[in-house]
This record gives sequence, structure tokens and C-alpha cells, in this order.
Amino acid sequence: MDSSQMRGRSLRLSESITTSTPHAPAERRLNRTASDVISYEDMLVAQYLDSLQKSGSRQNKKSKVQRSTLNKVSSPYTQRLASSDHGPLLPSKPTRGSRPVSASHGAPPDKKRIDATLTPGVNRAGTGEGRRRPESAPAYKNRRPWSGKSASSTGSYRRFSQPRSLYKKQPKVIRATVFRNGIHDQGHRITAPTVKVFLEYATLKLDLKFAARRMYLVEGTEVKTADEIPKDGEIFISCGEPFKDPTDVAKGSVHKNIHATWTMDGVQLPPAEQKPRRKRNQLSRRMRKLLSCNTRRILVFSNGDGSEMHEILATPRHFAKFLDDCTVKLDLSSTAMVVYLSDGSVVETIDSIPKLDACLQSSPSAAHGPVWISKGGSFSPSGAKDFLQTTIKHCRGKEREGEKYRKQLRSAMDEDFEDVEVTKLLSMKEEELDAELKETEDGIQQFVAARKKLKQILNEIADSANQEKEFGSTFKMQHIPEMDLTHRLIGQQGMRLKVYENGRSEGCQTVYFNIKEASKGISNNKDLIMERLLDTITQCFRPEQNVSALSNVVTTIFSSQGLPIDDVNDLENEQEIWVSFGEPFKDPNVYCLQLSLDKAVICDLCSERTIAVRGPLNTDELPHGGDRHTMWLVDEGAPEGYHTEELQHPGCFTQEQAMLRADAVQKLEDALTNELCISNHFLYFKDDVNRLLYPEISVQTKRRLNDKEVWPRNAQCWVINKRGQIYSRAFPQLALTIQEKQLKFTRVLPDNKTEVEGYTVGLEKRSSAGMLQEWSFTNDGKIYSKTYPELALTYVEEGTPSDVAMVNGGGDQSSDWLGGNQSEAGMMQPDEYSTPEGGGASDGLSYRLSQWLSETKEFKGQHTVLAVIPALPARHAWAKSQRWALKQENVGNMGQWKHSAVTNPEWNKLAYSWPVMEDETWNDGFDWPMEGYLIPYAPPLKRTNQKPSAAGSNVNGVDDEGTIANTTRSTPLRLQVMKNGERDLSRSTWVVGPDLTNMMKDLNRPALNGKRLHHRTRSAEGGGESKRTARLEAKGQNLKKMELQLFLDRCTTLLNLPFAARRLFDGNGKEHHSLEALDRDQLVYVSCGDTWKDPDLSTQEQQRRLLLAMLAADIDAIRQYCALRDTDNLVLEVEGPLAVGSRLVVNHCAITDEDRQQMVGSDSPTMAAEENHDSGDAELDEDVTQHMSSHQKSHLHAQQRSEGLKWPWEKVLNLSLEEVTEVNQGQKEEPYSNSELYKKFRPKRTKSSPESRLIKERFDLYDRFITCKSNPHLVIGLESPEQESSAVVLCKKNTEDPSQRWETQEDGFICSKSSPELVLTVSMPPFKAGDHSIPCSFVNQPIVLQPKRSEENGRANQKWAFDSDTGIIDAFAAELNDIEITAANKSNVCTVAVIGGTAIEQPGYSLVHKKSGDTVTVCAACSRTLRAHNKLTKLEGPMAFICHSGQQAARSSQRGMGCFQCLSGKVDLSTFEAANTVAQYEKEFLRLRQMNSARLIAKEIGAYQAIQSVKILAYRNGEGRSPDGVPMAGSTLRGLLDQCTYSLQLPSAARKLFAQDGTQVVTVNDINTLKLAAYGVKNVDLNRDNKEGDGGRPESTVSQVMRLPLEVWVSCGESFVHLAQVDYLKQLRTLQRTERSKVMRELDKEKHVLRQMQGRRTVGMGSPDFVPTLSPQQPVVVEGGWTRPGSGEMKKSIQVHQLESHLDEVKAHQKSRDRPMTTRPTVGDSRLYQQPTMKRILVYRNGSSPDSATYCWGASMGEVLKDASVRLSLHREAAVMYTDLGRRVESINELERDRVYCVSNGEGFRESTKSNQQVEVKANFSRALKKDGIRGTDITVSHRTHPNIGVDPFGPPALALPAPPR
Repeated sequence: MDSSQMRGRSLRLSESITTSTPHAPAERRLNRTASDVISYEDMLVAQYLDSLQKSGSRQNKKSKVQRSTLNKVSSPYTQRLASSDHGPLLPSKPTRGSRPVSASHGAPPDKKRIDATLTPGVNRAGTGEGRRRPESAPAYKNRRPWSGKSASSTGSYRRFSQPRSLYKKQPKVIRATVFRNGIHDQGHRITAPTVKVFLEYATLKLDLKFAARRMYLVEGTEVKTADEIPKDGEIFISCGEPFKDPTDVAKGSVHKNIHATWTMDGVQLPPAEQKPRRKRNQLSRRMRKLLSCNTRRILVFSNGDGSEMHEILATPRHFAKFLDDCTVKLDLSSTAMVVYLSDGSVVETIDSIPKLDACLQSSPSAAHGPVWISKGGSFSPSGAKDFLQTTIKHCRGKEREGEKYRKQLRSAMDEDFEDVEVTKLLSMKEEELDAELKETEDGIQQFVAARKKLKQILNEIADSANQEKEFGSTFKMQHIPEMDLTHRLIGQQGMRLKVYENGRSEGCQTVYFNIKEASKGISNNKDLIMERLLDTITQCFRPEQNVSALSNVVTTIFSSQGLPIDDVNDLENEQEIWVSFGEPFKDPNVYCLQLSLDKAVICDLCSERTIAVRGPLNTDELPHGGDRHTMWLVDEGAPEGYHTEELQHPGCFTQEQAMLRADAVQKLEDALTNELCISNHFLYFKDDVNRLLYPEISVQTKRRLNDKEVWPRNAQCWVINKRGQIYSRAFPQLALTIQEKQLKFTRVLPDNKTEVEGYTVGLEKRSSAGMLQEWSFTNDGKIYSKTYPELALTYVEEGTPSDVAMVNGGGDQSSDWLGGNQSEAGMMQPDEYSTPEGGGASDGLSYRLSQWLSETKEFKGQHTVLAVIPALPARHAWAKSQRWALKQENVGNMGQWKHSAVTNPEWNKLAYSWPVMEDETWNDGFDWPMEGYLIPYAPPLKRTNQKPSAAGSNVNGVDDEGTIANTTRSTPLRLQVMKNGERDLSRSTWVVGPDLTNMMKDLNRPALNGKRLHHRTRSAEGGGESKRTARLEAKGQNLKKMELQLFLDRCTTLLNLPFAARRLFDGNGKEHHSLEALDRDQLVYVSCGDTWKDPDLSTQEQQRRLLLAMLAADIDAIRQYCALRDTDNLVLEVEGPLAVGSRLVVNHCAITDEDRQQMVGSDSPTMAAEENHDSGDAELDEDVTQHMSSHQKSHLHAQQRSEGLKWPWEKVLNLSLEEVTEVNQGQKEEPYSNSELYKKFRPKRTKSSPESRLIKERFDLYDRFITCKSNPHLVIGLESPEQESSAVVLCKKNTEDPSQRWETQEDGFICSKSSPELVLTVSMPPFKAGDHSIPCSFVNQPIVLQPKRSEENGRANQKWAFDSDTGIIDAFAAELNDIEITAANKSNVCTVAVIGGTAIEQPGYSLVHKKSGDTVTVCAACSRTLRAHNKLTKLEGPMAFICHSGQQAARSSQRGMGCFQCLSGKVDLSTFEAANTVAQYEKEFLRLRQMNSARLIAKEIGAYQAIQSVKILAYRNGEGRSPDGVPMAGSTLRGLLDQCTYSLQLPSAARKLFAQDGTQVVTVNDINTLKLAAYGVKNVDLNRDNKEGDGGRPESTVSQVMRLPLEVWVSCGESFVHLAQVDYLKQLRTLQRTERSKVMRELDKEKHVLRQMQGRRTVGMGSPDFVPTLSPQQPVVVEGGWTRPGSGEMKKSIQVHQLESHLDEVKAHQKSRDRPMTTRPTVGDSRLYQQPTMKRILVYRNGSSPDSATYCWGASMGEVLKDASVRLSLHREAAVMYTDLGRRVESINELERDRVYCVSNGEGFRESTKSNQQVEVKANFSRALKKDGIRGTDITVSHRTHPNIGVDPFGPPALALPAPPR
């Protein structure tokens, strides 16, 4: 039976269950229609349901009987059906004695199997069909044909034809209405299969606070099972509490209504039912056991506390448990470890805790202690002291109470009842009084004894308590050694930071940061730690009103000084920081002017002059009533009756009075540091004129009114009246005054550019007639002086004394009265002074003191805060210091700011006031006089056109320039635009810029919605944050450039410019590359690319500057061309590390050409080591892996390891033949025995060495891969293969990637295998016309993939040359013309100036000539100039042509034609002429800049001659015409000489050119003149422009002659050798060779015969004999054998020798006879070939060892000796020089190169041994002199003379004596 039939039958069965009744007919119970088929299974189910209905009718029986009855009813599914194989559900194994299922034939005999009434087709009266049908053939009630049957009947038939399954037993469903326990108002109907689900549903439906746990019926019976729940009954749900009758409330109300009675006092309610009396609680066994055990009640305190006491029960044997209980009870942060008694002794067991005194016990159970619990620290006596003091006080109170009570008892015993106040004593008997008295006295004694005991303990710990009070919290940790915070055991400490919002000083939030946790996994990277701190602050800090935030996360933190904090280690614990969300720092404080009062003292300085000195003012020094301004008067200088203090001279004290002298010195220094001008105004007290106060202005943080920290009160409050006076609210007698008589102010503003001069502003006595005290207020927020209307009040911050100087005739100012330098004379030592009578130092001191007293000096005690200086421009960086505002916060004037006539809403936001209107008249809307704070750095009064900006904000939230600016402009910028150089303002045009507001806002939004990149991403990228910032900045710059370009496009249209506008200037000539720095409605000038023309200049000056600018632009183009054509030694190189993603550039080769030649033969050891990589080596080269990520390194390690596991034949698969040979031969043996130690300790190469760069320049080319030679796994590939012009980078080798395969062509191109039309190309460097910066070059230019150019020239940057021997790929491997054309096209130089009139293939364009209508071709450089006026068409294929524009410019030489502006057709940039041309025109440009006349400059430029190229045929001087001449062409003589040097390969530079007749060529015109003369053309003026030359010769003849070359001979400086002399020398050499030929032939023949004879002797003879000799030099002699020549051979050798001698004699005779004319240079030219006389020798000091010799040089003896003196560090100049043998050298000719010589100062030659002996003699003499004194060296030597020889042994030798006279 399928699943659909089962679901259908189950549905009908459930319907029959729910709808069947006992009285329903069988058809109804079977739930079938008249046409349905009744099955055997249906009858079984019907019978089963009938039995269930009968058993369910008996509801009065108990549940057990019901369950038993149900169990007796047999289910139809337990019977065996005739048409099914299923039997009853039986156990897995049948029991013994039971029959199997197959053996049972039917139902038991006592019950019929099928009820007859339910059998279909059988009559109920017992009649049926005559023939009984089998069960397999069911009977139909109505037999109808199949065509008339319905679908349902047909389906029923199908069901009967298939085997059917039994229905499962349906679960019992619980259905009832639930109520809350005790409430019967609202119920919910719930249906559930089980009790658990029923309770869950009840919890949800009834919205119970706790889970439903118990169920009750209406009568209160608790329901346990589902069978006990009546169907559709009412159930009360409980959360665990007992049943509550819902009718109790109603029953109580009814009971009260029935039994209530009316009385006189009102309604009397019935009495409430008395609750049954509870039984007395009895102790449990556990409690009785606890009470019976030996538990103790202990009083405990926390260590250091004596007020909060706790009781803990403890047993003596569980001390550890006692400590744990103390930890929990006292809520300690760590485990309790030590227990102390009150005297500080340690408790180790509970038994040692003493019992509390009986008088102090508060309960029957005895208490022990008290004890103090410590976590490990030392005992803190403060807690015990508090407890003991409190307990002693308690004992004293108890003693007093006991004494009073005892007195009452005695009065009662004495029957003195009048004194008895305790009434109960009057009723006590005498015995009771005696007992009470005795008890009272015992109690008093106990308290006295306890008090004494406690007091003794208190005295013992008193000293410790005092020490604890002194040391503080560190007292308890004295036993712990103190460690530094940097100790390794402590580690990194966490921080607690006080975080404020940017610009606010309140709303502090505390943030905790754990540095140690933040440093995990990042290797102490400071940047990442700082980012984690910012993330922590972002999570914990919640800003309140940061409307200017540019990001959602904290980006920067600032200190209180506004400095950004970049390192977490710079932070300290409890430090206050301010966070920024992208905006700059805003000062959280608001500053205002404040009146400061200091103590002043008038002193008499050494009876010379009177000075005023300031000092600090203490509060105790103020007299009574000193806080009232009425008690103080103002006067200039010292008041009358003031007693001056005398400062004594330090020199007045003697040496014994050192202390007094030191005090005098200190007082003088204090006076010098704090001196005031004596003419200042001072406050003096009315009652005591000796009390002086010095008033001064300062700028402090704004405080609230009547703040206690500000003295005097209202010191920050100022008053402004309509007279313009500004005076103090605290002291109205003091007003702001310009101090023009005393001090002059000079200051350089913080921009270090603006120097201002004015007067200082101070406080003086307010006067009605003082003009210097009157101020005027303007409508721009400035305050001007009425006396000096051009000077504005300016806040200049704290000034140094050097800013203020006394004006006294311009005298010199001394910085220190003690001698100039305060740092040296600031502390005067007492030894420097003596009494005046002693003279000496005192005289010097007196002189310095008098000098200081007489000179003008600075007052270092005065501080300048306010000054009046000229008004600064509105756009000046410090114009904000001249803007002021008034802040009114008094209750009387609150809200007055609304009357201000200010348009800036920022003022309304800050509630600032300004006293004048727009017309600068007083604002009568205010209450006068105005009173409030005077605020500097106020915002502008007028409304700005830009939105508030976070950038550049200062104290009050505005920018440095006073304008509120931001990069996001609210409206498009409107500017007044004029043409460059235009003067007439009426021709200006208003141009509105583009509206890019939305784009700028999108750019300013934080990336990723304010979220940072993940740390892993940033660490993998290596500086991802900085790259992202750089990208954002680049986008911002591009946006600004786009805005400027769109603005210039509009200017081009509106101004009707001839060309596109390209440059923008302001009125000062400053060029702007964006509109950011321009103001609205500002006047600007635009140009089409030309430089700035000042409209204020004259026309001539403008023309002059224009001409010079045009000439400079042409020279710049030529200079760029010369720089770009220098492509020598450029090779392909990897930029950065050898890693994936590194781009390829071109750079100069790391090694020279000689080194490359050496590498071709055999690699150097360094190179071999780099190539010889070990595959199994785990270490990688540091240069290769230093910039790799960990992921890349791991891949590289794995690849190398896999390479090491390969067999040799596996490695050969992808290698070239050379590499295969290298693999087969194997690695060379290392020179070290232990390779592992070598790899471990091998030295690292310096990264800056050429070898490290050479690694990046060597490549291999195999299998069409270009791989790095040091790392074969890295190949050259494309960064973006899908793009046409993609950058070329290093990639990981992938054999399936076609973009990594390359193909080298014979013409030098390296093509991509995937796109053959794309080749490797060197990017062109950026070049901007008119840029005077350093010339650009191809160095470090990246390599890209570009389409291959078809022209023969102009594609040098696409040609390469691979050197297979060295692995170096050379760039620009092209012909010279190709390189020059490429450089010319890039530098905007016409190719005609480079190659002349030769037609070559090059990139070009074609256009139609306007005049002739012909199609002409121009080069790429000229096409850029002509594209504005002509329609250009690019040449389709390669074509050789000459640039028409350049050719016409060369012919006409007119300015403006071609790509040059001034030098068209006047420059020769050929190979050897370009450098000379640049040098010539640079010198010419410097000369023209000195000229002032534009006409003269134009005339000079116009006078430049066109290029005249000449041709020559060059020969070497002295060689005649024997070698063929080399044709050359050039325009300058220097260029021709350079070509001759290069083409003729001369040993030195060519210097002279000679004609055939020996005439020297000096200029290029000389070549033309000699050429005409050589070809017979005479009397021709080449400078005249005539059709016919002089003498009637046509111009064609002259032009033909000029095309022919002139023969010249090139000399390197020697004289000209005539051709006849050359021919003579040739003939002479031929004749001499003929004379020598006969002798030479005979000599060669005889030598040949001699060699033959020697050969036959060697082959034919045997070995020689070795004969011993007695000579030690030659002990063995070889005799006989082949070593002995024969007689014939001897004769032949003699003959050969004679012929050689004769040949030498012949040569000598020819040389002496036929001496040719010498070709040596003349005397004047001899210096060119003279050998240098400079000689290099080795010298050492006389007497020292020759091993210490050093090199020196010189061309004469004087130079050699002088250089030797310097190099040997001689104390005198050397005078004599000796050889190493002691011979004196007299001249420079005697010196030999690199020989050792001795240098002396004049003494004789000494050997090193003698010098040592002399030193030893001197040493012995010194020792004897030191040991024996001056007499120790008086030694007398006596000797005995020889009787026969009279010789003095100590005298001179006999040979040294003079000869005796003859």
C-alpha cells in the first residue's frame, strides 16, 4: 500500500474514531458510502472500536480498573489476517510451551473472531447468500459495470487488490482548559500529547514567570499522570506552590456579608479564625551536633581596619578552612594568608587566639580574638589602634557608669534615698543590695583590668602606627623588595586613561588598556599596538556632541598640549588624553584676559639706583580688608613714605663672612631676574604704604564667576564704557593703557616671516583725560587705539625679555650685568670677591657693576601679553590674534548677546557680544557699561561663504587664518578672470567653477563606513594603512586637478582664448594648481601656457620676460633631449625585493664593463655562490626573502625542498643544456670541512654592495620563461594580463599561464607569447614643457607591455639585448639614430635638428598645407605644435621622410616655426653637437638676462645664425693619405674635433685641424673658405644673399662646392707634418728595409739550420752523466749525453751570433745616417707629452723602523719633504732625506719610484737600533737622577793608561784628530 493510500485510510479511521457513537449503524461506524468496498480489516477495526466504546461507558470505576479493561481488549493489529503475512506482536523468543504463530488456526474458542453483525453482505437476521464467498473475493453491495463506477469506487477496488498494512495505535491527546493557580477569570484551551508538553504550553499561554510544575483539579486534587486529566476539564496550573482555592475570596466576602453586624460604632465584622498555634521549634540533630562540638566564635577584621568586625565560626583543627571563610566573609581580592593579633604577633593555630575579656563579651557563647586577616602583607597597626582606642573608650564609659551605679547602691544602703535615682533600688533588700554592690565592683574591676591591658598593647604599637602614618600604604609592603616597573617579573603594565572628547574639558571617561595583551602576536610593533589602543578607545568611549567627526572610529589621540601621541609607551597612567575622529586638535579650554597681582618691593641697589622687584604674593601677606579694591590706591612708582630695602654689594663682605656674601649674591640675582620698571603704576594699601602690589595682564583659562581659584574676585571680568575705556571689574582704578613712554615692542610672529613693531599695553591708573586709555571698536572684531588709529590691540602671548627694550637714544643693551653671559655669571662664587680694600677681584666686580648700572637694560620681571601693532591682513596666519569678543555671563546681563549686530552664526552659538553696530557706532541695545570676559582669538564677525571646518581649528574652533574653511565647499567657487597680462578691469569675466561638492563629500567619508581593515589584512599587506591613506590623498589631488581643468575649460570659452587655457595665476603672480587656496570673487589670470605677465609692468618689461621665458623653454627642451639620449649602461632590474609583485625597471648596471668581461670567462666567487643554490638548504638568501611575507617564504621553502627530493633526470626536464651539464657535474666542494657550521656562521653580505643589486639584474631565458637567476621560481609576468598596457612584475612560475612566456626576436624585441603584437617597453619619463627642474632620465622607469611600433627609428625603448653569459638584459639595444629619435619625440624636439636633412623612417603625421595645398609630413614633436591649427592624420605604415616643419624653419629661420619658439633652425643637436649647443645657449641665456631692453634681447635672438653644416674628410696627422679618410659633418669646430677623436680612434682628444698646406682651421668659416680656395672659387662672400656671386659666378657653383668635403688632418696637439715629409719617410723606410733584407734572410736561414742541428742532437744522443763535485754551490755537474753540443753546432751558433751583431750594426748605421725629420712637438707644445715629474716614494722617520714607512708624493725635493712632514706628523718640517743605507739625497732626480727613504729634521742618519740605545741611555739617566738626586750623575771615571801605548780611552779616535802640523 502506497503512502497516499495510507494517509487516506488513516484520515477515514480518525474520522470514524471521532464521529462514532454506540447507536450508529455499521455503515456509519465503518465510514463508508453505499458504493464503498468493505474490507476485512475495516471490520476488525470496527469491532475493536465497539469494544472500546463499551468499556468507556463505565466511568465510575477507578483508573486501574479502566486500564486493566483496556488491556483486555485485543487490538485488531495483534490478530493474523488472512490476506497478510503479519502476525501478532510477540517477544523475540517464544516462551516454553507456547505454540508458534504459524500453528494457530484462529481465534480462541471462547470468542468469535469476527462479529457477525459487522460482516458485510450478511443479513442481520441471520439470512445471507446461499453460497459463502471467500475472503479474497469481496462482495459488492451494488454490482455496476465498470463504466458506471466512480473514481472513488475504482480506487477502492484497487486498494483491495494490494496487500495492506496495519494502522499504528493513535497516541492519547490531552485536552483541557487551564487557569492560573487561585484565579478562575481567564482560561486557555490547550491540547498536547504528553504531560511535559502540556505544562510547557501552559507556561506560555498563561505567561507564567516560572515554569509550570504542578496541576490541580477544581476540587484541589493534584494531577500526576495524563490519565487523571478529564477530557475538556479544568486544570489549575501552579509553579510549585500548593493549591489555592479560587473561591476563597468569594467565600470570605459572603461570610463577612452574612455574619457582619451593625453596631453603634459601625459595622462589626465577624472575628477571624484563629490560626493553630505553632509548636516550638526544636533543634535538629545536625544543629545539636554543631553546638556540641568544639567550635569557636572568632572576631575578625581586615588588615588595617578597626571598624567593620565580622564573626566567624571555626574549629581548632581546621585552620585552613578558617582562612577560606575569612576570605569569603571579608570579601578579599585574594586568599587570606596571615592572621595577626592586636599586638602584631602572628597566629598559626586557632588555639593560640585568646578569648575576649569577659566584660567585653556580648553573648553567652564566648568570643575569641579579635584578629586581623592579611592577604600576605605586613601587619597594619592602624586598624588595631582604632579598635583599641574604641574599646578603651568603651571601657571608660562602662567604668563611669559602674561608679555612678555603685554610688547609688551605697546611698541606698545608707538609706539616703534622696540621692537614689534608680527606683528599683528602693525596693531591694539589704542582702540584695550587698550582692548587687559586689557584682558591680567586680564588673568595674574587670573593665579597669581590660582597659589597662588594652592600653598597654596600644602603647606597644604606637610607634608602628606612627611609622605607618608616615610611610602610608607602603608600610604593609616593607617586607617585599621594591622592583622597578621595567623588571621582568612585573612585565608590561596596564594603563588607566582619562579620555575626553576633542574640544571639551568635561565628560571624562575612564578607559583601561592592557599593553601586554595588546602586544601578543605582533612582535611589539608600535603601530599595531597604537591601532589596538585606538580600537579599545573606540569601543569604550562614546562621544556626546562631536558633530565635526570625519570618521566613526578614533583616529588620533592628543595630549593636553595638543601634541599627537604616536607611541603607546609615551603614555602614563592616569594621563588625560583627548580623542579625535579625524578632525584636528581643538583646545578644550577657553582663554580670557585676567588681572594678576604680585608683590612688589622697591630696593636701593648698592646706593647707586633704585629698582623695583616683583615676588610671589601669599595669602597670609594680605592685610585685613585687602580683598576690597577701595582699600588700594594707584600711583606711579613708589608712594611717598615708602621704606626702600637696601641691597648690599657682595664685595663688602670679608672671607669670613661667606654666608652673608652668598646671601647678597642671591639677592642680586633675584633682583636681576625679577626687576620691574620703576615708572610702572603700583597699588599700595591705604593704611600701610609699604605694601605694594604690581598689576599685570595675563591670559588664563576662563573660570566661572566668583570662582575661588581666581584672586582677586572678578579678576577675569572687564568693563567697557562708551568712552572706549577698558578697565578691570575687580579694581576699577586700573585700565588698559598704551605704555609709549616706557617700553617699545618688537617681535617676529610665529610664522618667522612677519616682523612687527609697536607698543606694549599694560595697566595704569584710570584717568578721564588719558587718550592712551581710549579704544575704538570696529565691525571686523578688532580694537584700535584712538591715539594711534593704525595700531590694533593684539594678543602676543608670553614674551621674552628680548622682545621689550628700553627706548633711550638707541643705546646698546647688555644681557647680563656681570659680564655678558648670564649662564656663566649666574652663580657668583664667593671666592671671586674680596673686600674693597683688598683690590683684585673686587675692582673687577665694581667695574662690572658700575657698567651695568650705567647702561640701559631689560626688565626681565615684566611679561608682555598685549601690544598694539599695525593691523594684519585678513588672510594673514595670525590675524586671529587681533580679533576679540566679549562674553557676558553675569546674571544681570545674561542674554545680552542677542543684541549683537553680528552675521556670523558662530557668535550666536558661543553667546559672544560686540559693542558696536555695522557702522561702528555704539550698540544701545546693551546695558552700558558692558561687563564680561574679554576673549582673544574670536571668530570673524562676518559670515563666511564656507562651512565650518575641523581643519586648522584653534581655541575657539576656527582656523589659523580666521576663516572657517573646509575641503568640502558648500557652493561652487566664483572668480573674476582676466587674460594674462590684461590691465583693463572692465574686460574681466565672472566664471563660476564646477560643482564637485558631492564628489568631495564622498571622498571625505571614512573608508569602510569608519571601520578599519582587519589586522591580518594590514599585516599581510605590510603598511596597508599608509597605502590606503596615500590612495585617498591621490584621489583628492585628482579631484582638485579635475576641478581646475573644468574651470579652465570654462575660461577658454568665456574669454575667447585662441588656445586652451592651461595655467592659472593670482594677482601676485603665484601659480595655482587647484582652486583650494582661492577666495570667492578673487581676481585671477589665465594663460594658454605662457608664463605670468604682471599687468603692472610696462609693455617692454612684459615683452622682455616673455622672450626670456620662450628662450628658457627651448633650452629646457634641448637639455631634456640630451638627458634622454644618454642610455648607456641601462639594464633590466627588479625594483625592491625578489618577491612576487615586485615591478621591473631599468637602472644603471651594478658592475662595470670590465667586470662584465671577467664574468664572461669565469664567474667571480661571489657570483658563483649566488648561482650555486643548494636545493636542500633550509636557509634562503637574506636579500631574496627579507621583504617576503611568511606565506611566500613557506611556499619558497616547500618548493626548494621538493627540488631537493628530485632525481637528476627529473631536474633536467625544464633546464637548458648548460644547466644539465652543471647538474651532472654536481656541486663544487666547499672550501670548509664542516658545511653546516659554514652555513650557520657565514658572514652576511652588505645589502648596499653591488652583488646584492646584481642579483636583481641577472636572468635566465629557457623554455620561453624569463626567470631570476637566483630564484628560478620567480619569472617575469604581467600584473594585469587582461589590460593592453599592463605593468611587468615578478610572478610565481606557472606553466599554464601564457602571459609568463616570452619570445625574443633577432631585431631586439621581447614579445609576449599570448599576444605577439605586444612587446616589453620602457615607460617614458614624465616631462612638462617649461619645467626648470632636474632633467628627467630613464632610470627607475617601469617596464610595461605596449604594442610594437613599426617604424625603424623612434622605438629604442622597445629593444633589448640578452647576454647569455652574464644573464644581464640590456635596455635600449638599438642604433644611435633610433635612440636619438626616441629622445627627440619625447622631449618635443624636431628630428631635423637631430639628423639634419636626411630622410629616415620615424613616427609622423600628415597634413594639408594651407598655402600650397600639398600634403606634407611632420615629425611627432612638431605635430604637437601644429595640432591646434591643422587636422593631422597619422601615417599608416613606415615611411622615410624629412619633417616639413623643421625643414622650413631651418630655411627661413623665423621665430615660431617648428617646435621651438625662438631657436627654430638655429640649433644642431646631432650626436657630437648637442652638448656643445646646450652649453652655448645656457651661457647666452645668462648673458641676455642681464639686459633690460626687450628690443635688444629680440635683436640678439634674431641675430643667431642658422645652422651651417660643413663636411670634412679627416686623416691622422703624420699618416698622409695612406689610410682612407673618414667623412664627417658638423656645425661647430668642437663637435668636429669630438667626431675625429671617436672615428679615428685617437689615443687622446683631438685638438687641432690642418688643411693640406698646413693652415690651421680655427672656425667653421675657415673650412668653407679653404674649401672654396681649394676648388678654385675665389672672391665669394658667403654672408651675402645674392643669386650670383662676385665675378658673375652663379650660386649653383658655390652650392656644389659647399657640398664637397674638405681634406683635413687631425692633430692631438703636435705640429703639422707636411705630406712631402710623410712621403719621404715612406720612401726612406722602404730603402732601409731593402738594405736589411739580405742580412735578415741569411740570418733566418742560419737559425733554421741551427735548430735542425739541435734537434738531431737531442734525439740521437743518450742521457747525460751526473758527476759530483766538491763545490757547495753546484754539488752535481751534468756531463755528456744530449747536453754536450757538437763542433758543427758550435760553429753554426757562432755564425748566427755574428749575423745578429751585423744586423744591429746595419740598423744603427741607417739610424745615424738617414736621420728623418722629427715629428716631435715644438718647444711650446712639449708639455703635452712630457712625462710628469711627480714621484711617489716611501718615507719613514729617522731612527724608526723602515717597516713603518708610508707613501708621499712630490715634484721637487721641497714638495716631497713637506708632504713627508705632514704624513709622518713631524713637529718640524723635514730638512734632510737619506737612503736606507744612510746616503744623503740631494735632488729629485736621485729619488726612485716606490723606494724607501729616511726623513730627518736636520740630524744625522740613525738606524733604528741606535735610536733604541739612545732611548735606553736617556732612560737610565732619568732613573739615576730620580734615585740618587742631582748629585747621582756626578760620576768620575778614572782609567789606567797603558805603559806602552798612550791612548785616551774616552777621547776621540786618532783618525778624528786633526793632522799634526808639518
